[in-house]
Amino acid sequence: MRLHRLTITAFGSFPGTETVDFDAFGEAGLFLIHGPTGAGKTTVLDAVCYALYGQVPGQRNDARSLRCDHAPPGRGPKVELEATVRCRRLRLIRSPAWQRPKQRGEGTVEEKAKVLLEELSAQGEWTFLSGRIDEAGDLVGGLLGMNAAQFQQVAMLPQGEFAKFLRADGELRHALLERLFSVKVFGQMEKWLADHRTQTWRDQEDLAKAVASVADRMRGAAGDGLLEDVPDDDDDQEAWARSLLAAADGLAAQEETAATISGSALRAARDELDAGGGLADRKRRHTEALARQAHLDAAAEERADLGVLLADAARAGRVLPLLHRAEQRAEAEAKAVLLAAESMSRVLPLRPAGDDDLAALERERRDEIARLGGLRADEERRAALLAEIGEIGAELTRLTDRETATAELLAVLPGRLREAEERHAAARQAEAASPAAEHAHETAIRTRTAVHRRDTLTTALQAALTSLPIAFTDGEGA
Repeated sequence: MRLHRLTITAFGSFPGTETVDFDAFGEAGLFLIHGPTGAGKTTVLDAVCYALYGQVPGQRNDARSLRCDHAPPGRGPKVELEATVRCRRLRLIRSPAWQRPKQRGEGTVEEKAKVLLEELSAQGEWTFLSGRIDEAGDLVGGLLGMNAAQFQQVAMLPQGEFAKFLRADGELRHALLERLFSVKVFGQMEKWLADHRTQTWRDQEDLAKAVASVADRMRGAAGDGLLEDVPDDDDDQEAWARSLLAAADGLAAQEETAATISGSALRAARDELDAGGGLADRKRRHTEALARQAHLDAAAEERADLGVLLADAARAGRVLPLLHRAEQRAEAEAKAVLLAAESMSRVLPLRPAGDDDLAALERERRDEIARLGGLRADEERRAALLAEIGEIGAELTRLTDRETATAELLAVLPGRLREAEERHAAARQAEAASPAAEHAHETAIRTRTAVHRRDTLTTALQAALTSLPIAFTDGEGA
């Protein structure tokens, strides 16, 4: 807060109107209010405090009236103060309660305390803020950061009150000074440092556990005999980890060389295996060709039998028209016999029949029945023969197709036999090379296992080297 101007009227020791220009005093820097006893030094300070809070320090605030007893009867007390608080130019005009003479008759009338709080705007005009005593006091106290009692103890330091401030307990002075000097940010910083210290210790413990876990993983990745016990000292742990990393790099180089050699052997073995697989396929195809040839040889005998059947069918085909004509004649004769029988059956009743005629007719009837039975048997044989001829024709067609396919296969069979013999020879060579391929495959598997083990160990070491410096730094800082 910076004071600019104070105007006092009928207040305290001043019966008239007095003005104090603090800006003029402030140009010289530090200034002193001094004078003989009763000159009004305390009144100036009381006026400043009253303008801000509406009360004066000490027992004077309990006085019957703040009005000067030497002021003219009709002049009311008033204090006007212009001050800048937190970059805001304020003007406070206060009048304490006093007894004003009546305008008519004798006696006095009480004038209530009044206040007017204004603020200078950017346009240079005074703007009304409040006309209530309690509201104006709260606004000023909020801007200054302390109430009237605190302001009187710290800023004004009235006579006899400084000793009271010094005798106050530590909690009261701590609260007052903390609010006065805005040390809240330092309290927050102190709390943050304490919390950060606690968290740092926790992080250090977590990092120590992480280092132990990484060391265990490194032991598991490296196997027996490679790792020694982890040292307890931080510097020794870092040196131990770096030496272990160097050993791992050397081991990795050896494993890479072995992997390169094993990779070449594995590729050669795979090539041999692929060649052996091709030879095995060609051997299988050779076996299938031999089986097909045996089947064709067996089919040749069947084909000869079917050829005989085909010749029989051809001969039967030539006889078939004769059978058709015989069948037609038999049918005509049967019809003629039936007609004759019918005629005889109509004629015989018209003439007396002799024994000789009846016997002759009976013989003819029996002969005709016997001949018709033979024709029926011939018809059945003909139907069976026709069915057999149809089956023989279908079989002949199938045999013709198979004969064509067999001829084509026999044409390419010698070349396939030569290829099969070559594949068979190559398959024997592949079988001879199979142990070498198996050895190369086992070597490749061991190499891949070693490379995986190397990668696991390297990852664990890098994690350890990344974690250890952080743990050392936090431990030293704590």
